[in-house]
Amino acid sequence: MSGHPRADFDALAALDELDASGLGIEAYAVYNPFLTNEDLRAENDRLARKLASGMVSGVCLQMGTDLAAIAAGVSRIRTLQFDTAMLCSVPVPTDAMLRRLKAKPLLGVDLPEGFFSSTASARRMARATLADLDAHDIDPLFFFADLDDAALSTALGLLK
Repeated sequence: MSGHPRADFDALAALDELDASGLGIEAYAVYNPFLTNEDLRAENDRLARKLASGMVSGVCLQMGTDLAAIAAGVSRIRTLQFDTAMLCSVPVPTDAMLRRLKAKPLLGVDLPEGFFSSTASARRMARATLADLDAHDIDPLFFFADLDDAALSTALGLLK
């Protein structure tokens, strides 16, 4: 319900509608801590409004490898709602994933060029990201290009 271009009926409008209807639900909000400047300020404001709705019990961080941005995002989330559960999208670094992200980059995802240089490089970056997520008590939400035995094995191997 969110995204770009942002529609009139976005995630905040949906939360307002659900609140007005009395249908209490628990949901996860999406948050992109990798944005900069005014885009990050707007994203932080939207996150605060989503968490204040009382229906958001968790936050899923956008995919990225900037460890400083992850730490800053976690700090922002914990300041707004300390006990919020967190997930972070992590691309499974297979040849198919690298081709997919290079051919059709996801909006709001800005992976460094080194991520695309080889699957070995992408795996190193994914492992570093996973270690950082673990240090911040964030669960990974693996993003697969193809869900097959090889990709699943790659994802599980990253957790070792």
